[in-house]
Amino acid sequence: MDMVDHPNDFYLQIFRLPVLKYCKLSFGKNYQLESIPMATNQYSSIEHLIIRCSIQLNVLYRFLSYDPQLCRLSCQSFVGYGDASTDIIILPNNVTHVSLDLYHIDFDLLELLIKYFCHKIQVLHISDNASSEHLNAQRWRQLILNHLPYLRIFDIQFVYSIVFINAQLIYDSLVNQFNSQF
Repeated sequence: MDMVDHPNDFYLQIFRLPVLKYCKLSFGKNYQLESIPMATNQYSSIEHLIIRCSIQLNVLYRFLSYDPQLCRLSCQSFVGYGDASTDIIILPNNVTHVSLDLYHIDFDLLELLIKYFCHKIQVLHISDNASSEHLNAQRWRQLILNHLPYLRIFDIQFVYSIVFINAQLIYDSLVNQFNSQF
């Protein structure tokens, strides 16, 4: 497809396609989706959504308001910049599979996403670079036990580079905490 001048307008037009079940949004490498209005009476039939550009939680929240049929969500550059409102309401959804590639996301923001958008989730894949905060096994345990009753598969991939041997020992210790069952 050719370049789209206003990708958000284009995305809103996608919601008008009555039989669309699968949608993969890919924009330029450094493009970041901007906010759209909350859905009021316009809804999509999309069940599987892949977003291959940067997206913030507040923007994702608005996008999800259009997708009550969504079952699978993949965000390949979920970023932690911008406003993350704590007065977000739980959206009715059927999301069972979520895959997130995190970029500068603190655990509190990730928790918001999981609590408010992923309450029926069965499969959770997370990829992260260099945030030891996400390797807090006790915090994950509490989040999973309290907010993810249907979770069957929890896959976290953590990529880090070791500069000092002490750092490797710290990371190894954090990773080893995930070896026990909840």
